[in-house]
Amino acid sequence: AKHPVIASVSGRSQHSGSGAAVLGDPRIALTWIVNELSGLGIALQPGQVVITGTCVTPISVEAGDEVIGDLGRFGRVSVRFV
Repeated sequence: AKHPVIASVSGRSQHSGSGAAVLGDPRIALTWIVNELSGLGIALQPGQVVITGTCVTPISVEAGDEVIGDLGRFGRVSVRFV
């Protein structure tokens, strides 16, 4: 839950946070959404992606920016805005 996360925007800025920023533990958020969906008769399917929330404060981005999220031992993710 306290896993560190670093987000960078096109090499201009870095923002750090922790999984604990998501309801104290992202697994709590995941459990909540699974239970809510189940109550509606909806089940998550294999291959679906669930984003539980943000580990860092919101970041301003512009067209052309690339945001990289470094999740340490869990890997990295990146997105480019057009």
